[in-house]
Amino acid sequence: MTTKATQKPFWLIYFLGFIWALSYALPLYSQSSFIESIVGTRNIGLVFAAMNITAMVAIYYYEILLKKIGNYKSAILVISLNLLVVIGLMLSDNYIALIFLILLNTSFSILVINNDIFLESMSDDRVTGRLRTTMLTMINIAVVISPLIMGNLVGDANNYKIVYAIGGVVLFPALILLLYKRQAIEDKKTVYRKRSLSNLKKLFRAHPDILRIMSTEYALRFFYAIMVLYIPIYLHDSLGFSWSTLGIIFTVMLSPFIIFEMPAGRIADKYIGEKEMIIGGLIIMAVFSIVVAKFTGTSPFMWGVILFMTRVGAALLESMNETYFFKQVNKQDMDLIDMFRDVRPFAWLTAAILSWIFLELFALPYVFLLLAGVLLIALLPAFRIKDTK
Repeated sequence: MTTKATQKPFWLIYFLGFIWALSYALPLYSQSSFIESIVGTRNIGLVFAAMNITAMVAIYYYEILLKKIGNYKSAILVISLNLLVVIGLMLSDNYIALIFLILLNTSFSILVINNDIFLESMSDDRVTGRLRTTMLTMINIAVVISPLIMGNLVGDANNYKIVYAIGGVVLFPALILLLYKRQAIEDKKTVYRKRSLSNLKKLFRAHPDILRIMSTEYALRFFYAIMVLYIPIYLHDSLGFSWSTLGIIFTVMLSPFIIFEMPAGRIADKYIGEKEMIIGGLIIMAVFSIVVAKFTGTSPFMWGVILFMTRVGAALLESMNETYFFKQVNKQDMDLIDMFRDVRPFAWLTAAILSWIFLELFALPYVFLLLAGVLLIALLPAFRIKDTK
């Protein structure tokens, strides 16, 4: 029997998420090396700090645009600007290229919000886990295949810009599809809430689990930042792996996102809730971050296994953070969704600054011990979360 829920164009939102993720992820694991080629290893963190300050400001003020022209038109505008920025990046060099890179990162950061609103407008709490983890799985399929493509495109010649160009080409069909399917997903009547700071404080006192899940989300995004910033440099520059080999290692590393997130979402909806998997994910990530810091071998197989295990934990944590948070809000809660998505650039900002300071004092592998410490601290709010089951 066909229900009203199944008639909604979920496939369209999932496909848009896949295209967005592919465009974003293609240059992701070569990005720090590209920046390093311009500013050197020590200053990578400063560039990422600038990228994420810009993203945080853009996310904070994005609701003004959403209120004025709506989610659909905002998405069209941001994708169009994204494509123009890619062209600018391809035509520029050195520090001018970094400016376009900052703008590109900002556009990807706010496109996540558009997709959140599209999906939240179609879902209800009974199936939030399944819908959110299906979306995450579609996104992560794109993320998993990206390193293989990236490794072959960058090659031994370190042709970093080509992956940005391909990413722009990939995103263009999303713009065409949005224009063609306008009637299926446009929502003109949504009124977005914007609570005052005092009202937000009252909300968080009444519902402290929203802040707790933002804390575990911070730990997850801090983890991603450190891994994306320094694993490619460590394996490529320090241990001597080629980009083609790294493409294979990173594909193995990222496969847990496809394997575990959808089953985890169904388990959370039907059986045990999210809390246990949030705690388990944090512990796995912390333990294997320590292993990353201590292991000095050059076996691609062993690095594949170690990094695979870090992402087993990340897959559990990511899927449960998404599921839990979006069970607490609806599409009108633009201020809360903004705050949740602002966690990512804030975590990247603090990770970039802390790692920049840390590397002035310690060797590169020790930054992964810093990461393990942040993950273990996040267990404190995780244990206090009130489960949904």
